[in-house]
Amino acid sequence: MPHSRILFHYTSMTSSILLFLLSPPLLGLWFLALIVLTFSTIYAADPPWKRPEARQKERDEGAVHVVEANHAAAFGLVASCGLLAVWWFPDILVYVSLILFGIGSFYGMQQCLMVIVRSVPSWRIPGSGGMTETIVAAVTVLLWAAVRNTTQAWIWQDILGAFTVALILRTLKLPSLRVSCFLLTSAFIYDIFWVFVSSRFTSNGESIMEAAATGSGVTVKETVPMMFRVPVYWAEGGDAYTMLGFGDLVLPGLLVTLCREIDGWIGIAPGVRAYAGNASLFTSIFDYLPSLCISFRWTYHRVAIAGYGAGLQVTFIAMLLTETGQPALLYLVPCTLFPVIFLGWQRGQLEMMWTGDFKTDGKETDENGGMADEDRGMANKDGPEEVIEVEIA
Repeated sequence: MPHSRILFHYTSMTSSILLFLLSPPLLGLWFLALIVLTFSTIYAADPPWKRPEARQKERDEGAVHVVEANHAAAFGLVASCGLLAVWWFPDILVYVSLILFGIGSFYGMQQCLMVIVRSVPSWRIPGSGGMTETIVAAVTVLLWAAVRNTTQAWIWQDILGAFTVALILRTLKLPSLRVSCFLLTSAFIYDIFWVFVSSRFTSNGESIMEAAATGSGVTVKETVPMMFRVPVYWAEGGDAYTMLGFGDLVLPGLLVTLCREIDGWIGIAPGVRAYAGNASLFTSIFDYLPSLCISFRWTYHRVAIAGYGAGLQVTFIAMLLTETGQPALLYLVPCTLFPVIFLGWQRGQLEMMWTGDFKTDGKETDENGGMADEDRGMANKDGPEEVIEVEIA
């Protein structure tokens, strides 16, 4: 009988977890996060054929800011100061957040629409000079501002939030995996402290992170818009949402954008066919994992996105089991970072990724994004140009 009870308890818990993960609000939030992450990182990543002069010009004009190691390590301290300010002065900073969100989403949407229109010639309006994109972005922001306190506001907030995330990822750049590790480690500690530890220092036991995110201390009828929201329609009162802060997308997204750039620079971006020379010669089950991982069909970008999706599901499961809010970065950081590190180690490219040498290895690229013939270090010279051979020790 004890064995039957254990089996029943295990089956019941498994069913509860599956029903929880497949509920429309969580499933919708999960798909929304992955869609935004995928397309915003593709949009934000610099192509390998972008000239160094163009990159430097963007930095000089302030359009792009490269995150240095000391800035990454100090992220937790700076973010903590901002979080405390929101907690101490919620009624003031909620209006500041609304203004910043409106400006950022307008600019982000305008820039994205201009890129999309340039990519589709049939959508161009001769002589508009980008005026159409500007009008569309302005009208969308004004529409959100008009309905921001209604039950339909989440739709416009999520749309504009996607463009805001894309703008941030296009503006901030990580130069190497080393800096990415510094940043994500700092964010990892920051999130854990302000969710789990800070609740011990508040009078009501609510964490400072949760209070700032949900706006529980705000006395005016406004909410902080820096998050994605999906409504829970069957909740009592009809005013409950599943939420994911922009930071939980942006911080891992910086790493995912870097992975996209690495794929382009080493020539394994989607569209380049590759195979492992002895991938079919498995002498034991333990040979399967390295051979699978070294296949270049698994680009760093795809692996990072898959890891993020898995980490978000683990976050949801932790919420169900603990029945409390969770620091998403506690699960997102290791699930996103470790697979990328492992894959780089398996391929023998970890040192190059760690130092950022993939951008300074002297490779020349043509205007279509392909590497020059003499620089195809991994290409099989005896076969078609698009085939890459990789030897597995």
